[in-house]
Amino acid sequence: MNQLGMTREEFAARLSVSKRTLDKWLLPSESSDFRALPEMGRAYIQEILTWRSHNSGSVSGLMR
Repeated sequence: MNQLGMTREEFAARLSVSKRTLDKWLLPSESSDFRALPEMGRAYIQEILTWRSHNSGSVSGLMR
């Protein structure tokens, strides 16, 4: 998110989810509150990163 110049709140809004939902997606999988990022969300994030890298330089390593 820092590489995109967005706060967690802004990134969550871009994904049309609450910050709390985003926070749970970002937790380590060992956490009891962890929730897996839906494939649709992962695809949308990849689309954002791809668009961003083509329009403002390389964004590498964020979605591995």
